[in-house]
Amino acid sequence: MTARGYAGGVLWVDLTRERVHTEPLSQEMIERYLGGAGFCARYLCEGMPGDTPWDDPDSLLVLAAGPFGNPNRFEGGAEATMAKQGRMTPLDGAFERPLNIYRCAYAYVNQSRSWLPDPIGGVSWVGLDRPATSVLVPLYAGGLGVPRSLEVADVLRVDRDSMWTAFNYVANYAMLKYSYMIKDIRAEQGRFEARGFGGRQDVEARALALWNNEDEPGARRLLTEHSASFADELLASWWRLADRLYITYNDGYINTEDAIGQPVFYPSWWLEAVGYQNGPQSYQKPADQ
Repeated sequence: MTARGYAGGVLWVDLTRERVHTEPLSQEMIERYLGGAGFCARYLCEGMPGDTPWDDPDSLLVLAAGPFGNPNRFEGGAEATMAKQGRMTPLDGAFERPLNIYRCAYAYVNQSRSWLPDPIGGVSWVGLDRPATSVLVPLYAGGLGVPRSLEVADVLRVDRDSMWTAFNYVANYAMLKYSYMIKDIRAEQGRFEARGFGGRQDVEARALALWNNEDEPGARRLLTEHSASFADELLASWWRLADRLYITYNDGYINTEDAIGQPVFYPSWWLEAVGYQNGPQSYQKPADQ
């Protein structure tokens, strides 16, 4: 049997002891476990007993991404393996539970500052969908409400007024060429989160001045408007990012105003690993047939 789709080895990195070594990928592993998903399940089950604490320094982090570095690993009850007799049986196992798991609906960080009045000092930084491809939106404890774009979502409808849909749409499309698209996504993330963290000093100072002047309603309105304005601009920008990713990486190419159809296909190491060089070069029948 000739292996297709495998790099031929396993790289082990010990972060605690700062050691690195490789081991060959056995034929038994290839035949018994299905792709990266099967490999992850086997290494985790064998290397980590069920009672291993989540923060144990000997915990394993198993990465088995494709040629474009997509980190998503889908799970559920459908995983199965085929016995030698051809029977399908459930495969017991699990992937590691990262913070950025594909089914993450939201993530948040709560911030409390005792030197400010609670309505100003308390902030929830909320990011809808998975953290790696979303942006944290500041929601103040003293706000009068949540921006509507954070309140609406329908998994069965593409709603361009929904923040969750915008983030989820981009996250799913990025799986096609993750190692390329994540750079565009992180650039937008950095731009908005720098504004979110850096721009809060001004609005909080103004809100505090209103609060100290006994204008509590004015302070609350200001904080509410700040969150709403940030969310509105973020939502519009993320849908523009979705459109830009579609145009730029359409059909496996890179398309820019300077050059359309720049080829960015599979890397050579991956093509060699899957046996691309052994594929048919011609479909002409031999002369003696």
